[in-house]
Amino acid sequence: MTIQCSNCGSEKSFYQKFSYYGSGIVHFDNTGSYLEDGSNSDMYVSAKHNEGEYLYCSVCNKRVIRIEEIN
Repeated sequence: MTIQCSNCGSEKSFYQKFSYYGSGIVHFDNTGSYLEDGSNSDMYVSAKHNEGEYLYCSVCNKRVIRIEEIN
């Protein structure tokens, strides 16, 4: 199946929207630099997210198709 935007005709690329909520912590060293030693690997563990049901056109941002229709 080839997906095409019915608004602008693009077949180039599409995106899915997500929403995130929750809280977490980020670790820094004594100079204020972000720690890249793995200390922050679980900073999103408690975050919740919802996936959108549709793909949107990357060109005109119009809703194109329900994801369940292409899977």
